[in-house]
Amino acid sequence: MRRTRVLVVDDEPLVASAARRLLARTHEVQVAHCGRTALAMLDQSSFDAVLCLCQGGFGLLGGRDEARAFERIAAAVGQGGRLALTAFSAAFAARFLEDGETFDPATGVLHERSTVRNEDGVEEVFDAWTTCFTARELELLAGRAGLDVIGVHGVAPGRYATAAPTLDHPELLLLARRPT
Repeated sequence: MRRTRVLVVDDEPLVASAARRLLARTHEVQVAHCGRTALAMLDQSSFDAVLCLCQGGFGLLGGRDEARAFERIAAAVGQGGRLALTAFSAAFAARFLEDGETFDPATGVLHERSTVRNEDGVEEVFDAWTTCFTARELELLAGRAGLDVIGVHGVAPGRYATAAPTLDHPELLLLARRPT
């Protein structure tokens, strides 16, 4: 019997490794730790399930080409396959802007400056441009890519459930399937 093929996309190595260990007992699992690697894998094969729980991965394109990236993710979902994908919530981003952050309602892009400390303790400031979405936008992207939407839920990183989105949910979880 053929094992279910699963692609896990997560930029946090510990999360991706845990997912691999958990799923590998019964599934053929491939892991991508960044969007570029994931997009290369997506172009090479199809999967029975694609799990992209790092705010969609495509949300880091800063308002440029997310629709095309989503189409590539959706194209890798084989017939009868499933997609679980998270994206940052536009409503949450606009409601909870922090000092120094800006949100462009025309593009849905949140701009923030973050300080990161490397292994030597040296701090560096960098700009992050994150595209945010509404539940409706995710539904429209899925439909355009030929997927049937199972639901869009309000979630927080690592706390996934089937709850209606609210202004207090930082992320949206899209669950969809490719028709057979």
